[in-house]
Amino acid sequence: MDEFNEYLDLVAEVRRRHPEQREGQAYFNAARMMWPGLLDDIPAERDPFTVDRRLPAFLEWLPQAHAAHENRSSVADAIEKKTRVREV
Repeated sequence: MDEFNEYLDLVAEVRRRHPEQREGQAYFNAARMMWPGLLDDIPAERDPFTVDRRLPAFLEWLPQAHAAHENRSSVADAIEKKTRVREV
């Protein structure tokens, strides 16, 4: 199962466990649980937490943001490994 399908499964789980959450809140909260830090830079016009009609824009933004976030994480990991090697 790919990561986006896992995300959609998590959204379904959030909606089942928290029926009081609106759809946009559930998608937002599932993304925050699955990818900590990813939503730190979400543009307001794509944030579905407070406005459900922004959900399509959020789902369009999510793969691009995830790829950029993963790239930043990989670069940070490489820098950290290189620094540890120098310290040894």
